[in-house]
Amino acid sequence: MLVASSFLLPALVPGGAAAASGASSTQQAGSGFSAIAVAPEVPEGGAAEQSEVSVSGPVTAEEDRPVPDSSGQAPPVAATQEGTRGAPVQAGGPGGDEVTAEAPIGADGPVGTLRAVPDPRQEGQPPLEFFPGTSIPKETPEQMADRKAVAGADAASQAAAGSRPKALTGPGVASSTVPDLSVEECRKRPSAAFHRGLVVSHRFMCQVWRVEAKREVCSVGECEEVGKYIFRVTTLGRVSYDSQGRVTFSILVDDWKQSGTPDPTAFLHIDVECTEIRYKCGAEPTNGRDDTVTNWQRNGVTFAAFSPPDFQNSPTAPEGEVADFPFNVKVSMPGYRGVGIFADNEFRCDTDPKVGGPKAGCVFQNVVEELVMDRSTAEYKYSAQHIWDAQHRPETTEPKVAGKKVPGSIESGVPLARIKPGDASAIKKNRGRSTRTCARVFGANYAQHNPADNTHLYDCDEYPFASTQQGAQMPRGNTNFSVRVLPEADNQAGGRVLGDFYRTQRIIADDRFYVTITGPTVPPLPGVPLPLPGMETWGRCEQFDTPAGAEADVCGPILDKYKERGGPDALGYPLDDDAIAPDGTGRFQHFSKGASIYWSPGTGAHSVRMAIRDKWAELGWERDLGYPTTDETPTPDGIGAFNHFRRLDGWENSVYWSSSTGAHSVMGEIRKKWAELGWETGLGYPTTDENTTPDGVGRYNHFRRTDGWENSVYWTPGTGAQPVLGEIRKRWASLGWERSWLGYPTRGEYAVPGGRRTDFQHGYAYWNAANNTVTTSGY
Repeated sequence: MLVASSFLLPALVPGGAAAASGASSTQQAGSGFSAIAVAPEVPEGGAAEQSEVSVSGPVTAEEDRPVPDSSGQAPPVAATQEGTRGAPVQAGGPGGDEVTAEAPIGADGPVGTLRAVPDPRQEGQPPLEFFPGTSIPKETPEQMADRKAVAGADAASQAAAGSRPKALTGPGVASSTVPDLSVEECRKRPSAAFHRGLVVSHRFMCQVWRVEAKREVCSVGECEEVGKYIFRVTTLGRVSYDSQGRVTFSILVDDWKQSGTPDPTAFLHIDVECTEIRYKCGAEPTNGRDDTVTNWQRNGVTFAAFSPPDFQNSPTAPEGEVADFPFNVKVSMPGYRGVGIFADNEFRCDTDPKVGGPKAGCVFQNVVEELVMDRSTAEYKYSAQHIWDAQHRPETTEPKVAGKKVPGSIESGVPLARIKPGDASAIKKNRGRSTRTCARVFGANYAQHNPADNTHLYDCDEYPFASTQQGAQMPRGNTNFSVRVLPEADNQAGGRVLGDFYRTQRIIADDRFYVTITGPTVPPLPGVPLPLPGMETWGRCEQFDTPAGAEADVCGPILDKYKERGGPDALGYPLDDDAIAPDGTGRFQHFSKGASIYWSPGTGAHSVRMAIRDKWAELGWERDLGYPTTDETPTPDGIGAFNHFRRLDGWENSVYWSSSTGAHSVMGEIRKKWAELGWETGLGYPTTDENTTPDGVGRYNHFRRTDGWENSVYWTPGTGAQPVLGEIRKRWASLGWERSWLGYPTRGEYAVPGGRRTDFQHGYAYWNAANNTVTTSGY
């Protein structure tokens, strides 16, 4: 059987020709392609003109049926099999020629034709569009309104009757489209007149068409109409929650109209055909009906049901199987040319025990389901408000990303699709990215965890859901998601609603669904953790592989600096996501080539690498020297490199490196004096970190110039920072540094007649330029 998208086919005309129009059709070799001429419902008094109608399915001329005997009853008619349904189809040549079905005009005497009556509501309607690679239609707003209207009417009728579908009862549960429509409600909807019918939910579908049976008298090849019937065929298909392995159809034939003298003894055959591809359909014994027009007019009801034996809820059912079962409603009349194929759709059965509910079950799959959550439901109102904000005001949600578009609403036209139930790895990736984002935006202790009893007040709520293919980690680098810190109980209640929806609607892998939020706006909950200051710039993230084989986000200002400094080629790959610094002020991220990027609101983002980073880490990272205010930068002499840092209390510090001296810190007042004297081009590169003097009173750094001269800067609270240079430094060192009788320097080296002098607490040292000697004197 060919399961096709919609194409246009003219109604069968006397003489049997049926030429395709509007789109070419193809023939499946050996399939017994059957011919159809059907059309949607027409309101009472509407036109019944022959015209092109949108149909899907095979086209053939039906073989003659047995004529009634003298009692007015016809012998039973065996169900026809695919490939033997009538005269063969003559396919056109290459290039998309039309397919026609020829049936000979009978000899002189009465004959008939069966054709559809077009529905004026379908005139000018565009053909159905489908999601790529599926047979699920993309509904127009009008088609969606049809479906929502019938679902809403059914929900109201159920509420009035005091009943709700099983597994959707109890507090904190969202409503769901599990309709139980009346026939009249279906007939009101133009979408029910599509050849595929109106699939309202995984549990319900309906369709309504009108058929014309014209009786003609032919003589010498010319036919004259002598009478006709026009009747309506309404099909309702259902899968109940309690019997998920059984698909039932109710077919109602009514609203008969006649003109002239049609034949009331003609037989009308209606049944439901199910195509067996890999598994048996499990047709139940009573399937359809073959009866006279008179008896159909008296009782216009027939039924069909299928229980595929491999998909019944039993311990022996094979696990993890999924199968599609194409079906259609077939209408034919012996002696009448044309076969009506209605409700040309399919149901799906699966044996996925992890979907929840019965182990096996079936659904009408060609629909995008809808989960409805009401913000007036106290148990999950904050979760529902978060979803609404993400869908309709994404710019207000975290992470902040320009142009963010969050899927899942009907308005977006992009439904969510479930990950394979039980795929813990994919769900963990989605949830991991969400919780990392919450930690980045709201702080590491956003959940306010209490280690004493291992409880927490808040959860990181994510939308789209972690169980969907649109979650935070899918696809990699996705930014079209939202996180929010919510009360744990509210978030868990929302999760139960989603689980109930999956279970009752039997949502398995790749099933699409929309999320609709109703009810009044919910104001923010006081006391819930808010985004940290400056987090509006942290929404932009890119994902990279880590050396350990995991994935990590690089975000916001750190991402900008990472790219600026050469990315993976220069700094390596991230070892993990960025984290909040221990002081709670800044953020940092480490990379595989011995590099880190640190950020704070006051300093921005800067990179620190290799030996300088190692020294900074040795000295306590940002807690001691502060956050970097520069990237690692080459020194003006081209020999070394440095980073400057700033503490939260404003002190400026640096780490300088050269190949001969290594990396050392220069801090505070000593750094100021060193800078005043020309940095490394004045006193040279530091050969020590800032150290405390042995007497515990002062602090110092030693330096070495590239020409080999050794210099120092000493500091005490009483003397400030003073340099001691060259030969004078050598003499002072030989006397015992600050522990000598000279004490600490009080004035740096300065010029005097014949040489240079440095003053100390208890005397001075004089360098004689003429003989390169140093003498010391007391005051």
